[in-house]
Order: sequence, then structure tokens, then C-alpha cells
Amino acid sequence: MVGQTSLWLSAALLAAGLAAAALGLSAYDDAYDRLAHTSDVRMAIGRATGRLSTAGQISGSACDDLARDVDVFDRLTVDNPLQQVRVPMIEVERDSACAGAPEDPLIALFSEADATERELLIERRDRLLKMRAWTLAALAISLAGALAIGATALYARGRALEQTRASEQRYRELSAKLEEISITDELTGLHNRRGFNLIAGQALLLARRQDKRVAVLFADLDGLKAINDGIGHDEGDRAIREFAGLLRTALRATDVVARLGGDELVALLYDVGPEEIAMVEQRLRDRLAEWNAVHPGELRLAASVGTELLGPSDARSLDDLLQAADEAMYVHKRAARAARAARAS
Repeated sequence: MVGQTSLWLSAALLAAGLAAAALGLSAYDDAYDRLAHTSDVRMAIGRATGRLSTAGQISGSACDDLARDVDVFDRLTVDNPLQQVRVPMIEVERDSACAGAPEDPLIALFSEADATERELLIERRDRLLKMRAWTLAALAISLAGALAIGATALYARGRALEQTRASEQRYRELSAKLEEISITDELTGLHNRRGFNLIAGQALLLARRQDKRVAVLFADLDGLKAINDGIGHDEGDRAIREFAGLLRTALRATDVVARLGGDELVALLYDVGPEEIAMVEQRLRDRLAEWNAVHPGELRLAASVGTELLGPSDARSLDDLLQAADEAMYVHKRAARAARAARAS
């Protein structure tokens, strides 16, 4: 009777711990998405202020690039009333700067917006850490339940060993799932931004120790908005998945590949030079052409790619490389658009 009662109590404790762990995983995933979103906003602000700090007096294409950055900032902060108040002020100061006025007021507005996002980032990081601690606590409860079941072995005639093994397996699966969620992009199966920063950052340190060159490749899927608007968001998601798969096959198994968000993919190529980079870009173009030939229909895949090479003595950071590769990608995108327009005329 005592053994049966202990078994029921232990099973109830295990079920409660597993249920709490499942809820914790869901809350952790939501908290991480919010944290990643804040990082996306700060990257958009960083691109805009980078153009201002390096362009001198802005005009022409620089103004167009800045307008695109402001549009991205507006779209990403649509659920943030404080940032939305700044959007029209930023647009006014952007137009003034493009007309020849000083850039200082615009830089100040972007600095205020970044300070807001930095505070939000700290708040969301704290929430993420709390979610992780809560989830690990729930997993600990689950393990405690498993150990309690093991303690009932004297009363449950040998059943405790099997139940303990099953519970420990569940604990390992939940722990692995927690770690996978934190560094993996759900849509493509590639690394997410956090995973890329962790793994590519280590690869960059290793390259510097070994005097190796690395390159960052920034790829952007062309026409995603047209796909979403024309044939639906499911097809847009499919386009991103297919594009991610094609990029993965164009690279080596040792290259670090990630989806930063939306239709932006990035890769860190280890121990490469200009020739290897050109080969990778050509392989990607070939993969896209082959895919379009095998899959005739409304969904067509095209991409713009930019790369940035880092030599052994180059002290730039991973963020610097990402920004440079991103800017190179937009140079190629604008050139392709101009070529298409010239052919059409």
C-alpha cells in the first residue's frame, strides 16, 4: 500500500514537472523571438547611422539607401508606440539632411531610438534568462519525479529502474530541445542569429590564431514581397526554405550558415580566398538556375549576394564583416535592377 501510494505521488510530480517544462519551452521561445526582433531593429538603426557617419553630405543613392533603412525601422517597430512617434520626425530630418541640412538632428534621433531599443534589449534579455531558469527548474522537478519513482523500487517490485531510465531520457530530450531552440531557425533548420554569432565568432578567433582568411557571404532572396503578395505567404516561406537549402548545398560542410531573419541568409567561409568565393557564388547561381528549370511555375528563385574577405591582419569584428557584406549585397542588387531596367527600355 505504501509503495503504491508513493508511486502515484511520484508519477504526479513527474507529470507536473514535464508539463511545466513544456510551458517553459514555449515561453522561452517567445522571449527569444522578442529578443531577436530587438536585435533586428538595432541592426537597422546601425545601418542608417553608419551611412550618416561615413557618407559626408548625403544625397542621391545614399538618400535612397537611408530611406530604405527608415522604412525597415518603421516596419519593425510598428508595435512600439514610442518608436512610432519618432518615425515622422526621423523622416522630416532625413529629408532635410538629403536637402543639404546638417545631419546632427537625424543622428540624435537615431541615437535616441537606439537607446530605447537598448533598454528594451536589456529587459528582454532579463526575461529570457528568467524563462531559461524557470524552464531548467521545471526540468529539475521532472528529474526529481524520476528519482522519486526510483525510490519506490522497493515497493513497486522492480518497476523503478525502467521508470527512472524513461524519465532521464525525457530530461535529456527536453534539454537538447531547449538548446536547439536557442540557436536554430525554425523555418529553415539553419542556425539563427544567436547560433551564427556563437559559432562564427569562435571560427573567427580560430582563423586569427591560425593566420587564416575568412569571408562573410550575405545573401538576400529577391522578390519575396512579390511572392507573398502574389501567391501567398506559404509560398514565401517555401521560397525561403528552398533558398536556404540551395545555399547550404553550394557551401562546404564546414561553413557556418544561418538565417538572420526574413529573407536574409549569411555564411562564414573558413580559409578561403577570392577564387573560392567566386566558385561559391557561381555554384549558388547554378543551383538557382537548376531549381527554376526543374520547378516551372509561378514560384521563381533569384538572389543577390555580397561578400567581404577578412585577412589575417584585419582587426574588424564579425559585426563589421556582416555590415560590409550587407552593403556589398545591396550594391549588387542595385546593379541588377539597373541592368534589368536598361534591358526593358
